[in-house]
Amino acid sequence: MKSTLLVLGALLLSQPSPSPPSPYCPATVLTDYTVGIVYYAVVQRAATCTLGQVARVRKASTLNKGASYRPIFPLKGAWAITWDTNNIPDRAHWTLFSWQWEYWDGKVWQVAAAR
Repeated sequence: MKSTLLVLGALLLSQPSPSPPSPYCPATVLTDYTVGIVYYAVVQRAATCTLGQVARVRKASTLNKGASYRPIFPLKGAWAITWDTNNIPDRAHWTLFSWQWEYWDGKVWQVAAAR
């Protein structure tokens, strides 16, 4: 009996522990207004985000994608969207159609889904 419990305990301890959830979550972009070649983007966290996750977002040019230099905004870091706040300046919501919104998934920048 004792040896069975020891074996069971060893098996339970040898199981990999579940990895903690990512602190980052996806973002979605809603087009609110369109004026000529720009649109007003409403950037939100995806519905799948949990309370403690944050969506880190930026704008990136699509004209020279894959080139050695690709314009992004903001130049350093990214804007953060939490469940109750975001720090995207109002003027940055206006987006040229040649730019796209991207979110950080913890490893690489992904294109934000448009709705």
